[in-house]
Amino acid sequence: MIVIDGLDEAHGEVFTIAEDLLARLAAFATVIVSTRPASRGAGPPYSLIDVLAPAGLLDLDAPPQQASQAAAIGGYVQRRLTDVSPVMDPGLIAAELSHRAGAGQESFSVGPHRG
Repeated sequence: MIVIDGLDEAHGEVFTIAEDLLARLAAFATVIVSTRPASRGAGPPYSLIDVLAPAGLLDLDAPPQQASQAAAIGGYVQRRLTDVSPVMDPGLIAAELSHRAGAGQESFSVGPHRG
């Protein structure tokens, strides 16, 4: 299994990578690609989805996936913050961050604090 995250971030090389590398690798391994929609102006195939010809497609912006992501973020945050401080409410923080994630608000990252 080969996982490629953010293929669209290759900018001008997106279609070259998809056609010359990923399409060929798919004959030998399961290739999972995350990308934003991309298209090119000249010549078919026009969309990256057409080039990749996926066996399946999962839209991470669809409501069920957004709800799943928000729940996963909330659960993760609550587990990480439980017992960190007696004056902090991990459930309240988890609820706020998962709400923000579900609403598409500002990005954030939760990790250990090094102070």
